[in-house]
Amino acid sequence: MPETFTFAAGIQLVALILTGMTALLGVWWKIEVRIRDVENKAKHDLRNLEHVSAEKRSQIDKDLQAFKLHVAEKYASYEAVKEGERLLADRIERLATQVSEMPDVVVERITKFMLMRPQA
Repeated sequence: MPETFTFAAGIQLVALILTGMTALLGVWWKIEVRIRDVENKAKHDLRNLEHVSAEKRSQIDKDLQAFKLHVAEKYASYEAVKEGERLLADRIERLATQVSEMPDVVVERITKFMLMRPQA
């Protein structure tokens, strides 16, 4: 025999549904509070990080400027390297000229030596 749906059974069903919804809303509310807390903490941390980040950027800029100055003082510039290369090339050219003239000088010295030798 089929059971009939009574008013008392309807009230129990509504009470069960309301209890379940209340429990779900309670859980939802707890999750929402935790999410809000995490968001607020993240916003606070971000503000602190921006402040620290600005100080850090300032320090990094100072360090970079000091490094650039160090490099400019310690190491040769492109123009200085080019000038050194030009001077070195000129010196090598003069040395090459001297070396190519050496046989003539040697022969001339040998000839002078031979002429200065007493004839036997």
